[in-house]
Amino acid sequence: MNEAPRDRARRAAEILRPHVATVLAQIPEEIFTTRQYMLAFRERPETAAAYEQALALWGEERRLGILALHGQVGPRVLRESRLARWLGYVGNAALEDDGIHVPARWQKVR
Repeated sequence: MNEAPRDRARRAAEILRPHVATVLAQIPEEIFTTRQYMLAFRERPETAAAYEQALALWGEERRLGILALHGQVGPRVLRESRLARWLGYVGNAALEDDGIHVPARWQKVR
């Protein structure tokens, strides 16, 4: 795994980017959290396959890959899609703070 972390993140973003609209359509709420968004990525076979393909870029460093996808890459492609806007961090993050996700809230843009 000689690839630089920045290059892995860029490649992961390229894999996830085409699926953002599909994932957002799976979330019924207009306002949602990063955690809900990343969980929705794994709900349908085609988006789950993209998630696993992106995660595979980290090889045996699966935990590091999960942290990168959930904390950086996933939010990045969501922000770049302009299909949602960042509303800020979740105030009482006890339910959202699982050690993986940055507790943040988003709103769909119609």
